[in-house]
Amino acid sequence: MKTPAALALVLIAAAGGCGRRGPPLAPLQVDPETPRVLPLRQENGQVVVRWYAPRLDSGGDPADLRLRRAIVSYRIVDIHALAAEERASQRQPPEEADEEEPEAAPSADEDAAGISDPESPATEEQAPPDAVAPETGEAAPGEETPPPDAGPPGSSEPATGDRPPEVAAPGEAPAPEEQAPAGGAPPGETETEPEPEAEPEPEPEAEPEPEPEPEPEQEAGQEPETGPAGQEGPDPGEPAGEETGDEVPAETPEPEAEPEPAGVLLDYEDLEFEVLSEIDSEVPGEERVLELPVEPDWIGRRLEITVRYEARGGASEESELQSLDVTGPLPGVEGVLVEVGPRELTIRWQDPRGALGETPLADPAFEVFRRRGEDSERLGRSFGPSQTDADVVWGAEVCYRARLVVAGGAEERVIPDPGPPAPAGPEGEASAGEPPVPDQAAGETPAPGETVEADAVETVEAEPGDPEGEAAPAPGEPEAGEAPWTPIPIRVPGTGTAALSVGPMSAEECVVPLDVFPPVPPSDLRLFWRSEQTELSWRDSASSDVAGYHVYRSGPDGAGFQRLTQTLVEQTSYTDAARDPRGAYRYAVTAVDGADPPNESLPSDSRRVNPR
Repeated sequence: MKTPAALALVLIAAAGGCGRRGPPLAPLQVDPETPRVLPLRQENGQVVVRWYAPRLDSGGDPADLRLRRAIVSYRIVDIHALAAEERASQRQPPEEADEEEPEAAPSADEDAAGISDPESPATEEQAPPDAVAPETGEAAPGEETPPPDAGPPGSSEPATGDRPPEVAAPGEAPAPEEQAPAGGAPPGETETEPEPEAEPEPEPEAEPEPEPEPEPEQEAGQEPETGPAGQEGPDPGEPAGEETGDEVPAETPEPEAEPEPAGVLLDYEDLEFEVLSEIDSEVPGEERVLELPVEPDWIGRRLEITVRYEARGGASEESELQSLDVTGPLPGVEGVLVEVGPRELTIRWQDPRGALGETPLADPAFEVFRRRGEDSERLGRSFGPSQTDADVVWGAEVCYRARLVVAGGAEERVIPDPGPPAPAGPEGEASAGEPPVPDQAAGETPAPGETVEADAVETVEAEPGDPEGEAAPAPGEPEAGEAPWTPIPIRVPGTGTAALSVGPMSAEECVVPLDVFPPVPPSDLRLFWRSEQTELSWRDSASSDVAGYHVYRSGPDGAGFQRLTQTLVEQTSYTDAARDPRGAYRYAVTAVDGADPPNESLPSDSRRVNPR
């Protein structure tokens, strides 16, 4: 018997011997890698979409990609409408399921009349309506039980207990001779009248046992409580439920759970994308740009874009989703001013955010740009109408510009609850939600608690029986006993920190900063008298641009300071030997910076030295 391997070799040899060729194989399918899409940007009334065509296949290997086109898909998400629907669904109570009503049980009269459910089959246990239980003597349901000492109605016969056992009451089954009567007395003996049996009371449902309340701590001098058998209660210092002497295991505190973020996170993954554009793109790795004019219905909503590529051999996966909160035209920034300070420059401008119509989903901010010569760079982003620049080059011209931007955020954002809608007034008047004013001339009387306008004076009638005369609640306010309105925050996913909507750039403001600010004076001046000379020491100035120090000395009487140093002293010490030892001299030190011209600080606190 030939093995499969031998058969395969025979077939290969036969095919090679005949010289025939099989059908052509299908081309190898090559799926391009996922294209990389840059963050979206809104500028000059357009949304700019940028991406790079794939350069490799889906496995990350270089391949001869035969690209055909890029397919750009989009969707517009109304975040505010979805948040309103989510709030409405949470405020409305859940709909009750339509439960089938249970069939009503037949009443006692229906049972007595023999009426039963026609659908339910009769059972052997069902007795005729006028039957009496043979042992207990109780009447069937629906019949009145005669008293034990009375006979049948309309007769003078004795009670059932006084009749002979062989005589059966009408409708009763005759009892056998060997069966003892219901009273339990043997035949032939006189039986006393049996007492009526008490109907068994329904057992009350077992109530759940209340949890034992913790025993109050015993006060000083109070005797310990005793148990039911006169035993003393447990020692308050001992743990409950454990014997004395057992070691109490140390409980490990559980770590506190992190608080969940407030609000419900919107989930709109089920919203479908639509094809926005198909662009021919056959060059692997090329950068493509698509500019989309902002539609009016896009403003105030979220635009989400994905890009995928189709090739002759296959197709790529959808790119990573890029989002942008579309805004209306942003106003320009005006009134840029530059203030020169001792350590930094402060750029200020007018805040145009008050002119924004619809509030965007993200907070508007400002971008500031700096230019020195031909080099321009972004200085930073500010949430207020000012920005500081600590990189100061004295004597060199610097120019600044600013613009308003709405930047995206990677973090989730909470949309505040605007509150329940105001009730609509009659015929859409401005006084929506206010009650109509009755016509007093026509004889109408206002309802209790209703406000009536008369000569521009409002009078409020009190409720009947209300001594205080409280006014009715204002429209929109919860009435007494009504639950107050609670806001429902809704969380929204972030769009990414690089998504940006920019406004027009402001005019450029240039300035040449000059250093006219003296440094901070030195401190902690100390004097020492040694060998008919005075040694001085002090602490450095707090300024960073100090080039050196000058030392000053007064006259022998302590009046009139003169500078002792001709050049700057770079150290923080100085020795004065040329002075008259008979006088009381005072000293002071100043700091000098390296500006052109230099700036000298105020003198330090002066110190006096007396010769020994």
